[in-house]
Amino acid sequence: MRYILFILILILTISCGKSDLEIALDLAGDNAGELRKVLDFYSQKASDSLKYRAAVFLIENMPGHYSLGGKNVEAFYKSVDSLLLKERDKEKLRCKIDSVAMHYDLPDEAVRLEDVRHVTASFLIQNIERAFEVWPNGGYSHHLTFDQFCEFILPYRIGNEPLEFWRDSLKNEYNDIRSHGYSEGWRYSAFHACCELNNRLRNETGVTLIPITVFPIEKYSTLKRLPIGDCSYYCSRAMFAMRAKGIPVVEDFTPQWPYQALGHTWNVLLCNNGNELTFGGVDTNPDIVHKADSKLAKVYRKYFKKNKYSLAAVCGREAIPSELSSPFIYDVTSSYINTCDLSVDIAVRPQQTHKYAYLCVFDNKNWRPITSARVRWRKAVFSEMGKNIMYLPAFYVGGKMQAANYPFEVGYNGKIRYYNPDTVHTYNLRLYRKYPTTFRVIGVTSHMVGGEIQAADNPEFKNPKIFHRIKKNPNGFYISVVSDTIWRKYKYWRHLSPKGGYGNIAELQFFDEKNNLLNSFGKIIGTEGSWGNDPRRAKESVFDGDPLTFFDSSVADSAWVGLEFPEPVSVKKVIFLPRNDGNNVTIGEDYELFYFSVEGWKSLGRKVAQDYYVEFANVPRNAVLWLHNHTQGNEERIFTFDGKNTYWW
Repeated sequence: MRYILFILILILTISCGKSDLEIALDLAGDNAGELRKVLDFYSQKASDSLKYRAAVFLIENMPGHYSLGGKNVEAFYKSVDSLLLKERDKEKLRCKIDSVAMHYDLPDEAVRLEDVRHVTASFLIQNIERAFEVWPNGGYSHHLTFDQFCEFILPYRIGNEPLEFWRDSLKNEYNDIRSHGYSEGWRYSAFHACCELNNRLRNETGVTLIPITVFPIEKYSTLKRLPIGDCSYYCSRAMFAMRAKGIPVVEDFTPQWPYQALGHTWNVLLCNNGNELTFGGVDTNPDIVHKADSKLAKVYRKYFKKNKYSLAAVCGREAIPSELSSPFIYDVTSSYINTCDLSVDIAVRPQQTHKYAYLCVFDNKNWRPITSARVRWRKAVFSEMGKNIMYLPAFYVGGKMQAANYPFEVGYNGKIRYYNPDTVHTYNLRLYRKYPTTFRVIGVTSHMVGGEIQAADNPEFKNPKIFHRIKKNPNGFYISVVSDTIWRKYKYWRHLSPKGGYGNIAELQFFDEKNNLLNSFGKIIGTEGSWGNDPRRAKESVFDGDPLTFFDSSVADSAWVGLEFPEPVSVKKVIFLPRNDGNNVTIGEDYELFYFSVEGWKSLGRKVAQDYYVEFANVPRNAVLWLHNHTQGNEERIFTFDGKNTYWW
């Protein structure tokens, strides 16, 4: 971050009256001769005029682009390449790659190598020549203007990878796609080529979302063989291959989802008809709408060209958060969603003057900045923002976000509602979950509807007695069923799954009339086997006390699991838990409820759950709340409560 500011300040210092090309050559220092060789090479023939313009584009936008290199990075990649030849277990591979990175003290020992000081003439000329082999003829980019070509095909790098001749390594790959004939009227369809190449990339390594956390793998020769990674890895791999073949793609990203942890990266294809189609590199094709209805707060596009209006370009000497420190990102939010401009009151300012304020959204633990605006007259106007989202206006102070006002909700009409906690008028609140119940959870819990809790005096459960029939979707919650009468004693008790239920159940507990848990006295019985022969999904998982393990039978209909007791027992109460996401309140775990004020999060108390809920008193009205589990888990969301309903953000 400090280095980026240094480069930008240096550019401003030497830029007076100079063109971008002259500034870049000045910044190149001793390497300026290499860059001038490229310009001289393409200035000899009139037929090379476009290549000369391409060289100018790359050189004048080169400052700020860099590789992460040095001897430790080289040793790291060499070790990873060796691991990829030997390790087939993907989780072990991830652990070993992270261990190698730590062994070489990365990222601390990585050296930032500025392109403008290290790119050679031969490398840049080779890149330009290969790019022009697929534009305007030879690839799938005939429809691109020169300016589009400069962003969608020409760049010699994707991220901060060590430089290599990746176009050469791909020159003889995937060329048969051009012989596929016409598609939807186009002789060389970028859409068809993108789909076909994406399929092949997927077939080569598959898609396994296991993130590498210590040091990023960006070098193409390693990345192309990597069977694991996150969305950004797969997008980069697709961009290398597709740009080498003349398929015009770029990368868009949201720095942070406004409804869950992390952000997301995806690719965008520029089709022959001028439409832009999104897709997941190596994963989903552009014929499938990517994240069709995901809530978005802000979306950016990465280009090679510097954005002269980016925060990094205009902030001067003011420190800015790393999430917004790139001078190469462009706001494209309005091309994805209906947006609104937000005029936000600045109620609290830090002691030192700050020119820029930020809007943040909550990940699972912290407020993350996603956009900035200049502060004027105690207001900041944030442009093109997503709606129906909870934001926090803040300043970046001492490396942390500091609230500039209370959190606020933006409605579908674009109006702002601040959540200023009313600590005078309070209420008691009982909480059963720390995260919203998603449609995926509801989908798998529906497998229990139609199932039964049964008792019998024979192991075959002939003529069973029905203790409870599950008529409603349990929606991921613990369900307690208490009998109105004292049941006669039975030796065999079970959960019988309905048709298509695959035996799905996470926990099953039997209690006697004195509320004593009987499970420890019983022998586990039920349908043998599990889906995929996974022992973690066998019937024993129902009685292991872990809400995240569950029975998943290989038998679709009427799978069952239960207990055989040494002697017949009378059951008064049954508690069962469907297959779930582990975000219910769990007995014995430590919870703390917070509300947000302009000073930050304020605790409303900390409790160990004695039941499948926790209850807190003196909860302020009109407050943004957060239930934190100190024992375990990662998924947690802020929420509001209007006296009747909970709204998750």
